[in-house]
Amino acid sequence: MAAYADCKPSPEAAAGAMDPLIGAVSAAQAAGTLRPAPAELVAVAIWAQVHGLMSLELDQMGPPDAPWEDVYRLALDAIGRGWAA
Repeated sequence: MAAYADCKPSPEAAAGAMDPLIGAVSAAQAAGTLRPAPAELVAVAIWAQVHGLMSLELDQMGPPDAPWEDVYRLALDAIGRGWAA
């Protein structure tokens, strides 16, 4: 990757990294806006999609003038619709 950084956080540092996203998923499920599924799995699915986009952007894998802000907005909208209750 063009912008690759060798980042290997300790297990202790990484352990809580997903907690805010898991909490947001759990809250949305409790409110009835996201369909029921294990919150941890939903959070990992969301993270994987965003992580993939970020990797593509950092590696400059899109067109030189790729509108990344629009790409993220569209992807997040699709994620929201896909998990909607």
